[in-house]
Amino acid sequence: MLEGVPGMDTTRRAILEHHEHFDGSGYPYGLRGEDISVAARILSVAESYDSAVSARPYRSALPPKAALQMVRDGSGTLFDPEVAQVFSEVAPRH
Repeated sequence: MLEGVPGMDTTRRAILEHHEHFDGSGYPYGLRGEDISVAARILSVAESYDSAVSARPYRSALPPKAALQMVRDGSGTLFDPEVAQVFSEVAPRH
């Protein structure tokens, strides 16, 4: 949808790469660590947390505390450790 939209290159890359995992096990390219854009690494944590705390037709929402633990548990594998750490410091805890 963003292909060819002026000024959206960084956003498009973040959306494309946000399922890449810090350890290289994600998709679509199997990127790892610093090869994943910073915006995508941030979006990955934010989207995962938001998804976890949001109810779905097939499951209940997780409490924020449990979703935050999920982010911490994924640090270094799914998520950039620095991004996960900063997110853990500022995320809602209620």
